[in-house]
Amino acid sequence: ATQWTLGPPYGDYTSPLFYAADFQEEPWAGILADSGILDTDYGLYSYYEYGSILWFLYLEHHFGDGSGISAAELWLSMAQEGAPNEPDVIDAHDTLTGDWQEAVLGIQLERAWIATEANPAWAGDYDTEAIAVAITEVADSLPVELSPEIAPFATGVVYFQLEGLEEGEDLELVVEGSEDIDWGLVLTDGSTHATVVGATTTWTGTGTSPLTIGVVHLGAPDWDADSNIRKTQQDFTLHLQSLGLSGGDDGGDDGGAGDGGSGGDAGSGDGTGGGEDPRDCGCGSPLTPLGWMLGLPVILGLLGRRRS
Repeated sequence: ATQWTLGPPYGDYTSPLFYAADFQEEPWAGILADSGILDTDYGLYSYYEYGSILWFLYLEHHFGDGSGISAAELWLSMAQEGAPNEPDVIDAHDTLTGDWQEAVLGIQLERAWIATEANPAWAGDYDTEAIAVAITEVADSLPVELSPEIAPFATGVVYFQLEGLEEGEDLELVVEGSEDIDWGLVLTDGSTHATVVGATTTWTGTGTSPLTIGVVHLGAPDWDADSNIRKTQQDFTLHLQSLGLSGGDDGGDDGGAGDGGSGGDAGSGDGTGGGEDPRDCGCGSPLTPLGWMLGLPVILGLLGRRRS
């Protein structure tokens, strides 16, 4: 890992962008899958877990102080009294963030801003098209049914885009999938956004296109992070239909979010509303990508040993 990070003669391995591209290319894998699963099950050779530097940068921006303390707090939150592997990594995320599901929705929203005009502050070094998140399908008419090419694991997300939604046009979104799963939705058109815990919501068009929609797998209510991550994979169908023009009267408080979601300017720092510019860092001293890459393999190794 040190050689990959520091090369030469390892070329692109010296750049965190090399790893982040893999993480953005397979968002359905979530924050608990790794390159071994991607390679063995799907023939996708990658450095996926190293690309999760984006997840750690997100956590540090929102829950740390710019020094990398959030990763240390995550590790300490998994301290165990005996043989049972509890608390586990999801418990630790819950302790660090206050609500792991909301935190997962936050990263799945903000990673979709990378390489756009709303590129978040914590991803300032990743504002390049090569790190843009993968979009499964783009629709340009309604009604439409959309399904993933690869179903998401728990904490994973699948993104779609909708072109041509008119200003003031109400859109209904329904995720048809297992009722045993907590589903989530993230929506952003670059100027407004919403995050939703639930399988249904509405959105009022702002006239800005495209609308990016992420369907997020938030696990089952009794799901445990030590469970086999492969067994959490769940397929779904996303149904989109127009409810007609409303003139925007039914939108959320700050923009496009409708019933069931929290809306706000795309500049929100917490991913669920407000007006903080995502390019303005809300943390302390900046944490450099190279510093993260030096420490990330160690952190991931410790997390893997703890989970095992």
